[in-house]
Amino acid sequence: MVTLQGHILVGSVIAIVASIFGTVNVKEGRFRHQLDGIKKYMQFRHVDPDMQDRVFKWASFMWEGKKFRDSERDLEILPVPLRRVIAQAAHMDTFQRVKLFDDCEPQFLEELIMRLELQVFSPGDLICRKGDVGREMYVTRTGTLQVVSDEGQVFASLGQGSVFGEISLLSSFTKQENRRTANIRSFSYSELFSLSSANFKEVLENFPLARRKMIAKSRELLKDRTTDMSEVVHNDAEDDDELAFKVEKLQELAQDIVLLIETFTKTIIEDTTKLKRRLAVLERRRHHPGHPSRKPKLILFAQTPV
Repeated sequence: MVTLQGHILVGSVIAIVASIFGTVNVKEGRFRHQLDGIKKYMQFRHVDPDMQDRVFKWASFMWEGKKFRDSERDLEILPVPLRRVIAQAAHMDTFQRVKLFDDCEPQFLEELIMRLELQVFSPGDLICRKGDVGREMYVTRTGTLQVVSDEGQVFASLGQGSVFGEISLLSSFTKQENRRTANIRSFSYSELFSLSSANFKEVLENFPLARRKMIAKSRELLKDRTTDMSEVVHNDAEDDDELAFKVEKLQELAQDIVLLIETFTKTIIEDTTKLKRRLAVLERRRHHPGHPSRKPKLILFAQTPV
């Protein structure tokens, strides 16, 4: 029985390996065909020779390193639990070092890792431009990046495991768009994993605890960059209840103020009317000092019998 199970297991492994090699051959042929199409397009459109040279060097790098194989997609043949374990082993340590993700649930980080997308940049490519709207964060897999000024002066270098652009993910919680604060250029051929703000927001919808932590961390990370943190948007049910309670209290206060104003206005009108009457009496007395303002009342006394 054990021997039979062993044969079945070996046969399954051989079938998986054969399937992988077959898929690789198909991808190689497709990649060659695409490169031929790009070459013909550039020749037909008379693309600048320097640009053609950059494209050919990029294609050579991709071909020699078998980057076209998209190793992340090759893992799709594995069961989801195994893919999660592999992704966690490859990226979890890096994500846990990111200040934005500190103290977050492991399951939340796993979901983020499963949504990473691989991008390849050539030497000289500008990955982030200062002032542009940021829509993704990056994790450096291989290669060297440089933080440069607008004039090209190098301020710092970034290597494997470096993370940048995580502030752009906080646009989900602010009314303003988060813009890049530095220029980052690829010094060599570089492979970067990117996480879009859309995927980040989608994952947060299933992790309310992590979402609350992200809101709190967005306040800490953005308070040095914004002067009005009232723009932070809270959509949690608890925040909605608190807001509704405050609105109700304000409405009650407004009603009390309106009632107080009405009472005060009525009192002023009554006092003003009385004052006008008193002034009128005094005015008549001033013009007619010997004439009483009112007619004297006649009082009749009944005769008392003697």
